[in-house]
Amino acid sequence: MADEQTDARLFTLTEARATIPRLETLLRDVREAKKTVLDVQSLIQSMQRSATTDGDAIYTDTRVLESQLRELAQRMRLMLSEISEIGVIVKDIDRGLVDWVAMRDGHRVYICWELGEIEIGWWHEIAAGFAGRQTIIPEEWA
Repeated sequence: MADEQTDARLFTLTEARATIPRLETLLRDVREAKKTVLDVQSLIQSMQRSATTDGDAIYTDTRVLESQLRELAQRMRLMLSEISEIGVIVKDIDRGLVDWVAMRDGHRVYICWELGEIEIGWWHEIAAGFAGRQTIIPEEWA
């Protein structure tokens, strides 16, 4: 299996920044869908635990919820697929943490951004991860 950064599209800082508006919307929607999935799963489990005598009624009620779960999961897959098609690598859905593969000084690095940050201001070596983030100095990325 190929390394995710080896086959990835290469971005300039300008190109990465141009994806932010659509990416923000998608990441917020994915996070909300994930939260709803977890809430519905919890509700189903609660209903199943509290079922006493009428298993048929619980089965009927949970079928509707399970159908909603499948729809939400499909919606999440489509949104994540769209993010992937943009060329962005999702590192953490809950945080909205993403990377773009870029070239810096002749080798591949990640341009890094987290949902809520005003703009892309960080990069890091592939192996360094989030903890190794370094400030982007725009003149060095021209």
